[in-house]
Amino acid sequence: MRLENRQRVLLDLRWARIKGGFDPPRYLQRLKRKLKAQAELEPGLGPWNQAGKAALKKLNNKGLSAAGFCWQDKNNPAQGPGAVVFSHQSQRAALFFFHAPKGDNQSADWSDVLASYHDQSGLDWQDWAVFDFKAKLPGAFGLKRHSLRPGHYQLLFERSRAWLVLETLGPASVILQDADIASWARSFYRGGKDKPRLNFDPREFKFRGGPACEWDQKTWGLFGPGLPDWLPARIGQRLTRIWWPQNGHKLLVVRAGGAAPLDLEQFETVCEQYEAL
Repeated sequence: MRLENRQRVLLDLRWARIKGGFDPPRYLQRLKRKLKAQAELEPGLGPWNQAGKAALKKLNNKGLSAAGFCWQDKNNPAQGPGAVVFSHQSQRAALFFFHAPKGDNQSADWSDVLASYHDQSGLDWQDWAVFDFKAKLPGAFGLKRHSLRPGHYQLLFERSRAWLVLETLGPASVILQDADIASWARSFYRGGKDKPRLNFDPREFKFRGGPACEWDQKTWGLFGPGLPDWLPARIGQRLTRIWWPQNGHKLLVVRAGGAAPLDLEQFETVCEQYEAL
């Protein structure tokens, strides 16, 4: 797809569905070889780095994988910054070729467009109702395993490079009779096979009419909550929220993580829609 105004071309955009894994930097090396007869392509944003660095960081913070490059057509004056962005949720990659006027590397308009990218193709949500859980989850997640213990139910969902855990614990009035919710969380999630290690204070607030706390952390060696801490792996992100809904009898817990986890907006939607029947 090409976008242009009356004066010039602004953007060439391509996209495709990818089977299997996808590594943007490695893809750029293949693209460089493929286009060598038509264009010069170099990984890194070159003179556009200052404007593009924040845009790439924002995309990566959304759970997307993004890498920048700069390019120049060998047959005409076309040149500019570019980026490849991959969504692990939908398995789609988008390739951006921004056209910059010659000598113009100060404009940040293109980086605002890049930062606003949001993959809509994998945002179907599915309703879950099992045991005493009722939840709405992104469609790419599938149930991996469950645990049913007296007073503590858990469901583990997974998709490519991400996991999501839903829990209920109760009765809440007994659990919190001698401690506030943050103190209890620090004690209960003190570490272990599938528990994050808390070395800081959870943030307390009100959520859905009752007390709540949450925390986030980066962890080494953890693709998901069922793997041992010593297993070498790339760094991952975890986000956890616990709350006692108004008029509810159980604590509800949502934990998400992985190398490409839910973004904050999706995490908030899961928490808003999660209920214990």
